[in-house]
Amino acid sequence: MSKKNRKNNKIELGSMGGDFSHNPFAALATADLPDVPEGVEKPKEVSAKSEAWSLSQSKRLTLRCETKHRGGRTVTLVEGIEGAEKSELKALGKWLGKRLGCGSKVEAEGVLLIQGDQRERLPELLEEKGAKEVRVLNS
Repeated sequence: MSKKNRKNNKIELGSMGGDFSHNPFAALATADLPDVPEGVEKPKEVSAKSEAWSLSQSKRLTLRCETKHRGGRTVTLVEGIEGAEKSELKALGKWLGKRLGCGSKVEAEGVLLIQGDQRERLPELLEEKGAKEVRVLNS
């Protein structure tokens, strides 16, 4: 098909009579519907401030960098986290990863792995979460 023919084969959307501003769910906004179906409990909202566990339960957190068995990549280990379940450690790692712009992983019980050398930025964030003492090792 030549360029001349392509220009002539354009379809105007306005001529099709389609109005794309119609919302099929608009009537539901005015309907008197319950928030949750009958017989189903409403889920409890959990905020970061209302958690029972916090970093204040840990006496001392230790930060150290490591490259062993990681293909030369540097990671920062946060050690000494006490009284936390794996799901709580995972949530803390996710929060730290978002704030630092890196990945995180629960390495072992009480140990959190953060990608990259984050020893300068991590103490401030951990203290913000309630850590009493953060020790940085230069090894």
